[in-house]
Amino acid sequence: MPAGADRRMCVFKVEYEYCNEWGCPAAEAGQPDPRVLVTVSDGEWVLQAGSLSEFFLQLAVQRLPSYYGWTVYGDDDTERIVAWVKDELPTLGYQPWRELGQHITVFGALDALVFHDTGAGDAELTVYGRSAEALETLGARMGLDWSERIETPRAVQDAPKPIALLPRHGRHQWPLDGALDVPGPHGARHRAVLGE
Repeated sequence: MPAGADRRMCVFKVEYEYCNEWGCPAAEAGQPDPRVLVTVSDGEWVLQAGSLSEFFLQLAVQRLPSYYGWTVYGDDDTERIVAWVKDELPTLGYQPWRELGQHITVFGALDALVFHDTGAGDAELTVYGRSAEALETLGARMGLDWSERIETPRAVQDAPKPIALLPRHGRHQWPLDGALDVPGPHGARHRAVLGE
């Protein structure tokens, strides 16, 4: 920042224990799409994204695959995989993601993303795919069969059990099949009914 510029930050997101904060420089608050900086240590701010719009795209890249993607974690083959990834795959072009000591660069593959952490995160290498087949295909390109290591997405594991609506006589009433039987007085069971 130029000498004499406002050095305050407009913080808009924090890690829940305040290990990291993300914000825009107050001096850029009047711009339509200011840069985003992140704290990496006490009082040290570094560039996280070239614009606020880019930050939210980057945040989606960081958060959504871990919930919706099929997953493979690096193992004793991590060093070899990382070397291949750096030679064969492009980065997404974002600044490395900085959170909780992580320094993550994301590489793109067909229907898959490869996350390489050179910081202090839990896993140096994590690969997310749109499907198990996408991960198997990427693994085969690397000369690996990691079909036994592929983990199901959390979105599938955590999915609520489906309920079925049964047609019923009467206006705007649909009894629910099974899942919402509720206890009534004296232990009797009553079927919950959606009504007017």
